[in-house]
Amino acid sequence: SWIGGRKTAASPAKGAATPQWVPEGGAPAAERPKWKPPPKDQNANVPNPVRMVTGASATPPNKGERPAGNVRAPPEPPDYVATMRMEDMLREAAAAAPAEAAEFQAVLAKYEGHPGVQRKLAQEEAGARQRNLELNRPAYFELRSRIPDKVGLVEPKDQKGLEKVGCSPELARAILDRPALRMLRATRAQLDIAKAAVLKPLQIDGTLTELEARAVAYALPEAPYDRHSPEGLQREAWRISNKQSFEALEASGGFAAAAPAA
Repeated sequence: SWIGGRKTAASPAKGAATPQWVPEGGAPAAERPKWKPPPKDQNANVPNPVRMVTGASATPPNKGERPAGNVRAPPEPPDYVATMRMEDMLREAAAAAPAEAAEFQAVLAKYEGHPGVQRKLAQEEAGARQRNLELNRPAYFELRSRIPDKVGLVEPKDQKGLEKVGCSPELARAILDRPALRMLRATRAQLDIAKAAVLKPLQIDGTLTELEARAVAYALPEAPYDRHSPEGLQREAWRISNKQSFEALEASGGFAAAAPAA
């Protein structure tokens, strides 16, 4: 692993289990509770109106069998339901249809201006900022210190070029496989002016370990991009998409497994 190149007094002996990264004030990832899907029978405690009126049995029939009488069996709930917030739907619609972007932005502004929505957004942002400082900031500075400052958002583009500016072969391969790691050396100003085409390949996804994903999440711009131009809409859609991807990975624990330290 490119992360395990530096030895410390606490380095494990050869062959020993790799110690997990522990955020400041937090517990190892393996000790945190994992997200569990809700039970399939979500209507277990809901009164059966058919039984209340007709006296028919509320016990569902076996799968594939018809229930007694003329009562049709209710459909089984899906194993997974994907949801999207209203504001995110409007942002994606605006980015996908630049010609109608102004109309979508007007609806989004009206929606976000509602007092109830503003309170909800303020609470969500406050909680996200706190988690960002406590868990993601230490990861950012830990990994940023291991990447040469000449690694940019685009250049160098190949293994040889990355090694030439000071990357180890392992780090160079990691950057080429997971381009989002390039953000760890970018300044806020560079991310603010980067074009959408440059930002698009820099994605938080399941190929990143927890340490890498938290570091990249901290590097994401906090302030929204200008949404009054097609370019700005695409950059803002990239920022929101990465935030949502990280939140999903954090909730499900879907980070890639860290490779053993060399």
